[in-house]
Amino acid sequence: MTGSDRPTVLVVDDEPLLRSLTVRVLGRSGFHALAVGDGKSALELARTKPKIRALLLDLTLPPHGGVVVAEALRTLRPELVMILTSGEGPPPGVESLLASPYIEFLRKPFSPLALTNRLRELLDR
Repeated sequence: MTGSDRPTVLVVDDEPLLRSLTVRVLGRSGFHALAVGDGKSALELARTKPKIRALLLDLTLPPHGGVVVAEALRTLRPELVMILTSGEGPPPGVESLLASPYIEFLRKPFSPLALTNRLRELLDR
């Protein structure tokens, strides 16, 4: 699979170690990953990088939380598939996002296999 064939995933997490690990896991699993640590950067990349097909977003992202970022990205790029993550259950306000068949919640910690399988399932829909 060449770089141009690999689905591009935007990883948004404020924890640098988790971002780095996730990018490595995705790269080894046949994805091209971009990573940012805040919602503003995520929105900017989504505007300028049309090849992004999927989003992995930490819902506890400071300062406003990932739900606000997810909603903004959904408005900007409705075709994106999303995996929303948190170490706790889905926060209030995320229900309308999870009603979409292209958005799912994955509780941290998760295995690399669980993440990549979920991404592939969503991208194949």
